[in-house]
Amino acid sequence: MKRTGINALALGSIISLHAWAADEAQKILSKLHHSNQYEIELGKIAREKAVSRRILDYAEELIKDHIDSDSQIQEFAGKKQITLLEPSTAGFLNHLEAAEEQQMVVALSKKTGADFDKAFAEDMIQIHKLDKIRLENAENILKQEDIRNLVAVNLKTAENHLQGARDLEGPD
Repeated sequence: MKRTGINALALGSIISLHAWAADEAQKILSKLHHSNQYEIELGKIAREKAVSRRILDYAEELIKDHIDSDSQIQEFAGKKQITLLEPSTAGFLNHLEAAEEQQMVVALSKKTGADFDKAFAEDMIQIHKLDKIRLENAENILKQEDIRNLVAVNLKTAENHLQGARDLEGPD
């Protein structure tokens, strides 16, 4: 089954990258914050619904890493007196993306057993591919070195999560 939501997410995210230049710090930090919250939510769903030990372990790592990342982002934003925006107030494309993410949460929540594990692994691959693209693009357009460093750390995490998600599709 083709997962169409992620394609619209990718298009919206890539288009919105060009809009980041105006207030890049606030927009990028807000996007990172939202992405962390989203992936923590997906990890919690997996913790409740997964049947595979590998999926459960991955979910725990996902939750821990994104809680840690979000703490760093919120601390950084606080020090810089940057208000983190919610997707509904951050523009149409961010609002659309948040709605599609919510649809993915609902669809994933309805699955059970091996069907859940398979869908979760597929979603994690797509989400982390998109995260990697976003972070690479953000790193290329950022001018502030301190934010570039924060993005670089998040990029490394996204690459690790992508590889971990790909490993989930292999044999147990």
